[in-house]
Amino acid sequence: MNRYARAALRSRLLMATSATLGVKFPGAAISFLLQILLARVLGAEQYGVYAYVFTWVIAVEVIGAFGLDTASVRFVAVYHSKEQWSWLRGFCRRAYQLSSVIGCGVGLAMAGVVGALLTAGLIRPELAQVFWIAAVLLPLFALIQTQAGVLRGLGGVITALGPREIVFRVTVAGLVGALVVTGIVQVRANVAMWITVAAALGATTLLMFILRAVQDDATHEVAPTFATREWLGTAGPMAVTAGATNFMRRVDVLAVGTLVGTTLAGIYAVATRIIAMTRYGLNAVDIALAPEFARLHALGQIDSLRRLAFRGAWLTALLALPLLVALIVGAPWILALFGKDFIQGVTIVRILAAGELVNVLTGSNGLLMDMAGLQRRMAHVVTVTAVAALAAIPLAVWGWGAPGAAVAASTMSAVRNLWVVQELRVNLGVNPTVFSVRGWQLERGSLRALFGRGRKS
Repeated sequence: MNRYARAALRSRLLMATSATLGVKFPGAAISFLLQILLARVLGAEQYGVYAYVFTWVIAVEVIGAFGLDTASVRFVAVYHSKEQWSWLRGFCRRAYQLSSVIGCGVGLAMAGVVGALLTAGLIRPELAQVFWIAAVLLPLFALIQTQAGVLRGLGGVITALGPREIVFRVTVAGLVGALVVTGIVQVRANVAMWITVAAALGATTLLMFILRAVQDDATHEVAPTFATREWLGTAGPMAVTAGATNFMRRVDVLAVGTLVGTTLAGIYAVATRIIAMTRYGLNAVDIALAPEFARLHALGQIDSLRRLAFRGAWLTALLALPLLVALIVGAPWILALFGKDFIQGVTIVRILAAGELVNVLTGSNGLLMDMAGLQRRMAHVVTVTAVAALAAIPLAVWGWGAPGAAVAASTMSAVRNLWVVQELRVNLGVNPTVFSVRGWQLERGSLRALFGRGRKS
């Protein structure tokens, strides 16, 4: 890659990352304020019910998307760059159809399982009601994820993220606030979940109109071409990876809620959401890097891939490390914003923050596996570690309570990240971490090159 191509790549990366952060950070602030609002309005007990059920929804929503959200970034970017309009139209149509149908199936399955548990007396009627309402979210979230993936493939970072990161959350906060002010109905967990459903419906409708506006006219003028088996063959392993990763990040909350109680699960969920704020930098970098990873790998430009992964890792570290330090120091004051009942989560926040360091320093390792065609190896790694987490975390909760869950979850996350890094080094010859020796060499030892101010190489 010549210096002009590298400059263009660096410019695209910084523009995409800046655009992503322009949505992600306001979205993180809105999410933080929304959780404070919900915790204050609902109280620890009702917030625990809402958070426990919503965590289940987030844990299984990727099954509905079936990896089509990640596959959309890859296929849409390729078809659009090659102007293969019929393939692009066919992929989008089939992706929307499949995510909607599978999402409905997952929602019905959740409702059925909850009904069986209620009949057996293993779940409270109030909790079952909130689960049934939440089941409606699953097809909506699956479609939102796929729509956003298509927009990311088309290069529309802000339009892809805005509806869910900002519009969805502002709508929930606005409706909850309106009910509190007017006093029309008492806001409990079931009412809050109905509000969440209404906000999700608004987000997917907005995305539908955006997609109609941004897609090329040529896409609408050709007959769609389908390769459903090929698309599902790629999306399937990505679905396994995304599902297992999602589950690993939430099995601790679910274990605490199931084995200890929903009230403590709500406190633990607040701790995990506070820590999740540090991942917005990684998420933003991932969204910017995904199409570039796919393009560079397809062109066989491995050194450029190494350089890009290295820059992404350092950019992620620079964004996340100050936040992690602030959370470790300021945990008591931050939790007090949610209410006095939530202050007992200080130890959990600090354990999870320490564990997040490995995730931050190992860069966009999972994304690179998917974009470089190593999705089956990624699925294997994540599945094995998810199964291990499923065994270790409940045992830790049984033995040491919520702090035990935090230690076990952090340990399993570190194991998965380090395993994926090793897979990339062996199968692709790329070290995606901040410690990459080859990355340092390619940058000629200058961190200033991360921001485009270093000497061109």
